[in-house]
Amino acid sequence: MASSTLNPTSLAPYDGLLLFSFGGPNGPDDVLPFLRNVTRGKNIPDARLAEVGEHYAHFGGRSPINEQNLALLAALRDELARRGIDVPVAWGNRNWEPYTDAGLTELRDGGSTHVLAIVTSAYGSYSGCRQYRENLATTLRGLGATTPTGDDGSAGLVVDKLRHYFHTPGFVRANADAVVEAYTALAERTGTTTAEVAATAPLVFVTHSIPDTMEEASGAQRPSYRTQHLDIGAVVAAEVGQRLGHDVDWTLAFCSRSGPPSQP
Repeated sequence: MASSTLNPTSLAPYDGLLLFSFGGPNGPDDVLPFLRNVTRGKNIPDARLAEVGEHYAHFGGRSPINEQNLALLAALRDELARRGIDVPVAWGNRNWEPYTDAGLTELRDGGSTHVLAIVTSAYGSYSGCRQYRENLATTLRGLGATTPTGDDGSAGLVVDKLRHYFHTPGFVRANADAVVEAYTALAERTGTTTAEVAATAPLVFVTHSIPDTMEEASGAQRPSYRTQHLDIGAVVAAEVGQRLGHDVDWTLAFCSRSGPPSQP
């Protein structure tokens, strides 16, 4: 749809929004159950999960993702209210509370029938896109909400997933703003200019790793997961360099590991 036809004061045909995310533990007691959810069906022993769970111990046994989502939820509601759009916004996670079914049930019980799901993963890959769609489909079947009228006689529910948005202007600008803020703070601490800092401090974009096979599959019909990051990294770095008055050297790095050690 051409941007000139978009109405910023309407979300029609959608009458509900689902903030749809990965989920994470809120405390030490949540870590092992959360990791069991993430790895369900992969037959990973609890002993190995306990080893992985030690990473959370460095952060008090919790993930920051839930607080970040609560902040995003509030921001979405505030922005909709600012635009005069009266549409309910719920939150659901694939792997921890509140789960997907809780978010969709909240929307359905509130009268929503056509929901737009905003996945917090901006990039395209199995883990970042299709797995969320599969979770939506499974959840909708469980709720009996895949038809105009649910199996239990209640109102049905149709859910569409928002497209990937890593290359949208707002996403680029938000990342560039954060990088410029970091360079500015570093310049203030070192008593130099932002241009001088940009000339000496390289920029590293960090993202989650995926298996090589998933990377290959993600590029079957479109730019691959890695290529998506490289493309947007170049755009963000160029904008940062322009705003700081000096080009920045940058690279892409991957954190965490997906799958067993034998899987590249």
